[in-house]
Amino acid sequence: MPLFFIPGLLRPFYPPKAMLLQFLALVMVAAVVARWLLEGRGMAGTDVRSFLRSRIHVIAVAFGAVIVIATVMSLSPYTSLVGSVNRRQGMLTILSLLAVFLVLSTHLRTRAQVTRFVAVLLLSSGIMSLIGIVEHYFPSFSHWFLSTTYTPRVAATTGNSLSLSGYLGMAIPFTLATGALFYRRRAGLRRSGLMLAALVGLLTVQLWCLVLSIYSFVLLLYLVPGALFVAVHTMLGIRHRLVNLVAIGVLTALVIGGTAIVLPQWQNALHGTPPPEAAMRPQSGTPERLPATLYGRARYWVYAMDVLPQAISDPQSGDEAPVLRPVIGYGPETYTMVTQKHFPPEYASGQTHGASFRDRAHNHYLYLSITTGVLGLALWLALVAGCGVILYRLLRRNGTASPPMLFALAAGCGVAGFLAHSMFNPVALAEELLFWPCLGLIPALAVLQNRRTDTTDLHGQPDSRPTPPPFRTAFAVLLVLVAVAGGVMSARNPLMAEVAMRDAIVMSASDDPNTVFMYSRATELQPHESTYWGALGGYAHSIALRAQGEAKATILELSLIALRQARDNEPLLAFWHYQLGDALLYAASSTGQVTVDDAVESYQRALELSPRNAVLANRIAVAYLADGDWGGAALALHDASQFDPAWTQTLHLQTALAALEGDALLATQPLLNLIRERPVELHTFARVAATRLLAYGLLEPMANVMLPALEQEHDWAGLGLRGALTAMTGDPDEAAALLTTARETAQPNEVEAVQNLTKYLASIVPGLLDALTA
Repeated sequence: MPLFFIPGLLRPFYPPKAMLLQFLALVMVAAVVARWLLEGRGMAGTDVRSFLRSRIHVIAVAFGAVIVIATVMSLSPYTSLVGSVNRRQGMLTILSLLAVFLVLSTHLRTRAQVTRFVAVLLLSSGIMSLIGIVEHYFPSFSHWFLSTTYTPRVAATTGNSLSLSGYLGMAIPFTLATGALFYRRRAGLRRSGLMLAALVGLLTVQLWCLVLSIYSFVLLLYLVPGALFVAVHTMLGIRHRLVNLVAIGVLTALVIGGTAIVLPQWQNALHGTPPPEAAMRPQSGTPERLPATLYGRARYWVYAMDVLPQAISDPQSGDEAPVLRPVIGYGPETYTMVTQKHFPPEYASGQTHGASFRDRAHNHYLYLSITTGVLGLALWLALVAGCGVILYRLLRRNGTASPPMLFALAAGCGVAGFLAHSMFNPVALAEELLFWPCLGLIPALAVLQNRRTDTTDLHGQPDSRPTPPPFRTAFAVLLVLVAVAGGVMSARNPLMAEVAMRDAIVMSASDDPNTVFMYSRATELQPHESTYWGALGGYAHSIALRAQGEAKATILELSLIALRQARDNEPLLAFWHYQLGDALLYAASSTGQVTVDDAVESYQRALELSPRNAVLANRIAVAYLADGDWGGAALALHDASQFDPAWTQTLHLQTALAALEGDALLATQPLLNLIRERPVELHTFARVAATRLLAYGLLEPMANVMLPALEQEHDWAGLGLRGALTAMTGDPDEAAALLTTARETAQPNEVEAVQNLTKYLASIVPGLLDALTA
């Protein structure tokens, strides 16, 4: 499964893995039931009673029950059931992982099965590592094979560098365990030297790929599982007091060192004091970026930790059972919705403007507590702790002399690696695909270790069964075939919808007239997915901006229908309300199909769901500007400046308000001072003018007030502003001359700002590129 992906999809990694997991889990469960039927054992057989006597399995079933309850009581039951369209880690996926754990822990009973398990794990991790290495050194490979663009940090077939790091870190102990086993038995193995050399090569490519996926000393976090395996294996093998003290000392030093790195950033996050490196904006992928990254993670944790404590005193909008939330959480995959009210203020504007909300806590423990409550987190930790106790007792009694104990230790180290990784990173499907089998391997190997022979079946009896009756055999076969067919059919529509979305995006780039039908095809295949409806509505909105006459009203109506459906599918997500507000505002200003009040109402609902959001307050201000309500716009902009003083788009909209009120001096001088102080704001002004003002007929009256006042300004900032306004009001030749002069008069640190402005305007203003190159 870690190697599985489908390049032809819009999201080729996580959704296909989730679909395959659900299919395999369904077939595995059907095979277990079929085996009971063929053996003549009922559901109340001795194996079931033995299962119920196992505390580990009872805890696992209880955790699954909490997941089901949390899904039924979720703020968004459908999303909690199937998961978000990006990750597909809802109830179905979680229960599938639990099924893998239960089946593996109860049915892995022979050394041949263990050998196959480890062989598949080593082979898949080796192939994944080679793909990651090739991805790094041959950038064109990423686009050809993985259908992704090249990034400095490789992701191979996992879809994310963090997922790749976590998976490889958990796989390395199994490579070391296999190497230790081969080394012990080298005298009795043919070509033992070749086998050991192959394992050394595998370990080399695993570490090589791990380094390519992590570009800082965070690499040490993913070496913990391997180092832990070496330390424990050495301690159990040598059993010397000095060796034990050294091993314990090294592990203690690692813990202290990690604490020394993390604790200061946690303290900074508590007090809202960013580290100096955060202000430097170092390049992504450099070691200097780590303190700012840790600080950012900690800031999200600080605010997310308020979700459950305030569940009752300040309930989520639309929550009909707030008293239950601390116990069962808000449901799988609801993190995006419930953290809208609990978001670091310095990040809220950027996230909202980028049309994204954080869907993971970068801390799996915090994510579990919010989505499954204290009960879900406690059961998950109890399951991990229970397997840890089993492993401890096994190693204490048996050491690592036998192969089952070697691989049990490797599985335990893999689980430890997952626990460390999930403390600081969002957990995706790739890591969980190894975590749950590792967890299930521990009780399975405990049973195998306690066996004197592995020639017995699951129930400890010789593998000699009477031939089952024909009807029972037929029913068992039919059951498995139905599971196979059901798994395939359940995956068909989601995967076909992803294909349709990818085709629609490709077609839209070439202005194919059939694009809208392809977007509609995705909504037909997955009518409950807001993402597909939103994509259809957004595309129709973009076409309506260019349409003329009666076609504009028709296309806008389609956009409104699609965006209303997206909002209705996920009514507690602010994103869809403000997307709908944009479409309503344009419809009100261009065709009169709706009123500006409708748009304001949609924006205000978004602001209720995501309070103190400067971007949403700015949207309300633009709506008032389009309606000619200068007083309402001024109040909304005042609120926006209070919500986020650093969000400079508010200042640009205040400039527009001053110009529309006829105050040329107030419109131009503060803006010029801002641009001279921060040249990047020249590009920001152009983007605000083009995306927030032009479509509503506000740009031309604003330019009529500002351009005469700017004629007295002859430096690069004044010339650049004049060039931007002139270009967007329809005179590309004069704009080209102004922009060229602005670039020639700018200082070296200002030239880039003018170039970025020119490039942006050339992409949206017809004829400007030709005028610039003439």
